[in-house]
Amino acid sequence: ATPGDGIFHFYFPEQGLVRPGMVIPGADSHSRAYGAYGAIGIGVGSTTLGFGWSTGYVYMTVPRARRVAFTGGLRPWVSGKDIVLELLRRWGAKQSQGMSVEFVDVQQQLPIAFRNTICNMMAEAESFNGIFAPDALTLDWFRAKGTGDLSCPPLSPGADARYEIDETFALGEVRP
Repeated sequence: ATPGDGIFHFYFPEQGLVRPGMVIPGADSHSRAYGAYGAIGIGVGSTTLGFGWSTGYVYMTVPRARRVAFTGGLRPWVSGKDIVLELLRRWGAKQSQGMSVEFVDVQQQLPIAFRNTICNMMAEAESFNGIFAPDALTLDWFRAKGTGDLSCPPLSPGADARYEIDETFALGEVRP
């Protein structure tokens, strides 16, 4: 990227450098934003990232799992930021600390920009990562951008997936 290209959490996916199924450790805590695109984005810090560059490995512990299913319709003027701020308010301090948070957009209505904000803000939740499994909305976004192939196997929870916390979040309760 060159100066003026934009915020890299949007720029990299738009350039096809982030795709569903990828695992992307980044030196920035907001690398979690890549979860909006069906990738596992985690902030590992510059020392760990340097170790990864030199050895080809980044070691991590498999995190505990949490799932949030977004249901219902959005109120007018509600954005991804409103949604994630309400999530953080409800969760309280450290309730998602170190957890992998899977988001399910039941009605596939949240635009990629909203999803990006929600996953990005998992840094404030101290979560390991946030991710939306790739769905039709995700794949349509990539096709519309024409940014590379989608050859990585898509990530999705297995039939035997278990969650330490499994919750439903009614989007209609969120106010701008």
